[in-house]
Amino acid sequence: MKLAIIGGTQTETFKQIGKKYGLDVNHHHGLCKRKVEKQLEPLIRKSDVIIILKGALQHVSMWKAKDLAKEYNKLLGFHDGRGATGAIEEALCLLGTVRGNQ
Repeated sequence: MKLAIIGGTQTETFKQIGKKYGLDVNHHHGLCKRKVEKQLEPLIRKSDVIIILKGALQHVSMWKAKDLAKEYNKLLGFHDGRGATGAIEEALCLLGTVRGNQ
């Protein structure tokens, strides 16, 4: 499964922890000076689940990521902290809910 994490700065940590759970993690720091949609759209389009780290990105990035996730019908979760483990757990929780309903 492909996971996109939007916000924060721990790219390598996100990838390492995700790999332990069989997730292919892509990360964007959520800091965009311009053309945020152009930066986030390919990442979100290619992902199965999107996690937004609340408080660790610019508001415009959060809203655009939310809109794109809805447009592409992607699972979307929000994590209150900045930690990698919590973000991965949030994604696994979303994926578990979906898998349990199939």
